Amino acid sequence: MTDIKIFVTYKEKHKVLKSDIITPIQTGRAIADEVFEDMIGDDTGDNISAENPKYNELSAQYWVWKNYDKIGNPDYVGFMHYRRHFLFNNKYNTLLNGEWLKGSNIYKIQRIDDDYIKQNLASNVIKNSNYKKYDCIVLKPYDVTKLNSKDIRTQYIEKVPEQHPENFDLFIKVVREMMPEYEEEISAIETGSVQYLCNMFIMKKDLFFQYSKFLFTVLERVRKLIDATYYTEQEIRFLGYMGEFLLSIFVMHLKKNKYKVLERDGIYVKETNYQEHLKPAFLDNKTAIAVSCSNEYTPYLSVYLLSLAEHTVSNSNYDIIILEKSITENNKQKLKDMLKGYKNISLRFLDVSGYINTKVKIPLSHYREECFFRLFAPELLSDYEKIIFTDCDLVLQDDIMQLNQFDLNGKPLAACIDFIMNAHYGLSWVDWKDYVGKVLGLKDIYSYVNTGVIVVDVKKYLKRQIRQKCLSIMEKQELRTLEQDALNSVLQTNIAKLPTAWNVMTMQKQMYDWQFLKAMSFYVKQQYLKDKLNPKVIHYAAARKPWLFPDEEMAEIWWGYARKTPFYEEIMARLIDFKVSQRPPAGTDYHTVYMMEHPFRNFVKKISYKIKKQIGSKAHRSKYKEKYNRINSKIEQVKNLKDQVKRI
Repeated sequence: MTDIKIFVTYKEKHKVLKSDIITPIQTGRAIADEVFEDMIGDDTGDNISAENPKYNELSAQYWVWKNYDKIGNPDYVGFMHYRRHFLFNNKYNTLLNGEWLKGSNIYKIQRIDDDYIKQNLASNVIKNSNYKKYDCIVLKPYDVTKLNSKDIRTQYIEKVPEQHPENFDLFIKVVREMMPEYEEEISAIETGSVQYLCNMFIMKKDLFFQYSKFLFTVLERVRKLIDATYYTEQEIRFLGYMGEFLLSIFVMHLKKNKYKVLERDGIYVKETNYQEHLKPAFLDNKTAIAVSCSNEYTPYLSVYLLSLAEHTVSNSNYDIIILEKSITENNKQKLKDMLKGYKNISLRFLDVSGYINTKVKIPLSHYREECFFRLFAPELLSDYEKIIFTDCDLVLQDDIMQLNQFDLNGKPLAACIDFIMNAHYGLSWVDWKDYVGKVLGLKDIYSYVNTGVIVVDVKKYLKRQIRQKCLSIMEKQELRTLEQDALNSVLQTNIAKLPTAWNVMTMQKQMYDWQFLKAMSFYVKQQYLKDKLNPKVIHYAAARKPWLFPDEEMAEIWWGYARKTPFYEEIMARLIDFKVSQRPPAGTDYHTVYMMEHPFRNFVKKISYKIKKQIGSKAHRSKYKEKYNRINSKIEQVKNLKDQVKRI
């Protein structure tokens, strides 16, 4: 049994810190919407959990004080926050991200990772920090004049959101009346500028009990004197702020009376994304159906989900997980409500941004972050045996759980041959064949798969470190189709082939104009036409999506589902906005407008000029270099003109 316990307070879900010394505690659990299962709460025994909106993290301190026998009766007890910690290791590099507050000794780190825990929060580090030499440990005091405030009172009423000067003055009056022996320290808070921040401390047991009695006696009197009935969520936090003042008063008094007080540097964590570990939702199903999505794409995700739901069967369970970083709670609820009539469907959301940010070194300005989610899915869902991962720009026409029965033949992943890529190979004026063979290094270029629908063997994927190998390739060069290219390059022919009806990609009108069908290999074309007659998955992989181009191939099927979703009106509004945005503003170069309507032709021209500017005579090369630069400039103009489209 350790002689020290440090409690880390959590009001919301964040990365949980836990050890034989550090104990996570949920504050306000009595009134919380969700109970955090991986920590204790402040709502048992004698508690003020229901008053947490006023007391903030102090409701945890009250619980520890009143229920000390339940925590092992340690000699020392302390408190930190989920994102604010003591710097226990003075050798830890705190210079990388600057200060939390101007001129403070609280230093920023980007996020909590294993290295930070090992270097600063591990039990051996805390034990070696010599806390036993001191009666009390707090953060180094902070002078609010560094924030351009004259004194603490000014800082409280002008810089702390929605706090009232009369409450500060009442607080000073109360503590002065109740604790006259602290007069010198009270005056320092009333008129001075230096205080101890964050309600963070480590104290000997007897001092902790003395301080807690002092703290909550004063706060209880203040609470009774202030009518907070009509206070806003921010205003009602006044007792938590006053707790910092009382900590300052108490610690100043300790120092005056020659107690051994250590003032330490602190840490502020910038990113605190909670990474939930999802387990299978059904006991008899170890297969997840996963898809990545942004908030902007949520209306289109609803179409995908409805098509999936309408092709479920009663004797199967469907464990659907949306990997995301930005979907609003309102949109999540709309999706859940849409599927609530399907008792064999579980729909959950997993925010993966915090985890991925620690692993990806590629500048995200080059890619949408969602493109990485597919690569990380097996790590994030490691308790599953299989993952059926799909894009969301598709609709199901059959029961997706049929894919769970597919034999991967010992391979880590299964996918469909990319028939559209096959067509690219047959077009003489594009260089996809060279790109796939030489840049991606595929020994058999005709084995190239589309990753819009894949089945993953989780253990085999993790064992072969496929994600790491893919990212290594993506870090070295910009790939044309991102993680799809990387997976093909890494796995080569070690991909099981799904029946191609499970990923039937539509052709937009221009692709017919450019003879894509004719460019396909004979047997590929025959199979592609056969699959289109009875597709199990319709994949709208081309640039002209059905929600913006309802006259494209098979768009009517997509719209048939869209009309039944709760997002139909929003989808229609976006379509109208898009059509309006296509009207060029006055003075627009109509050659640019033509290019907007024919993006594939622009691409072909660019590739053609790129090749021609490298061959032939000097004059020939110069001519096509100029053409290449001109088409590049025009393409940039098109991008600028389409800015509005990107926002809808």
